Amino acid sequence: MENRAGCGSYKTAIKNNPLFSICTERCVPCPSLRALHHLPFALCCLVFALCICLFSVASASASDGLTAELKKIKILGNSNAPYRPVVAAFTVETAADALSRRKGLTGREKMNDDHGMLFILDDNYVDVFWMKGMNFPIDILFFDRNRRLIDVFADLSPCSECPFIMPSRPAAYALEINAGMAEKYDIRIGDMFVLENQ
Repeated sequence: MENRAGCGSYKTAIKNNPLFSICTERCVPCPSLRALHHLPFALCCLVFALCICLFSVASASASDGLTAELKKIKILGNSNAPYRPVVAAFTVETAADALSRRKGLTGREKMNDDHGMLFILDDNYVDVFWMKGMNFPIDILFFDRNRRLIDVFADLSPCSECPFIMPSRPAAYALEINAGMAEKYDIRIGDMFVLENQ
């Protein structure tokens, strides 16, 4: 049985609302439509726009997670001289949060020999790296909180079944550079790194 009580006013309200241009000749009360009709249209639009903005920001952050600013890093040799000579220099991206550290250089086709990626780690525990998803070989250099080199893993190749790579003790930084760069510049345990303008 149809409930026609208040049918005229309900039909008029639906006809005047562009979102509900589906009113037929029959007027059957619909609680869900009635509830939506009472929501302010402007509020609905505002909430929808806010959701779109938040989704766009989250997507943009998830797509990269790396600092856009490139930094210059210098490797200083471990020397008995009054000063440490510069043995190598690289332009690096910085991976400072969990998302960017997890992504790293994965998926990239190549990297210039004078470039690298510097990972900012938590030296309260030992971080684990691996080569899964990599497309080119690299060297990984691990440094302690004083920026002294504590471990070098050279010529790590892309793989499908990849072993874990971890320093011998907790590291505060890891520098990924192209394979062969550590040997080319004779980078050794005890060397240090500095960031320009710091």
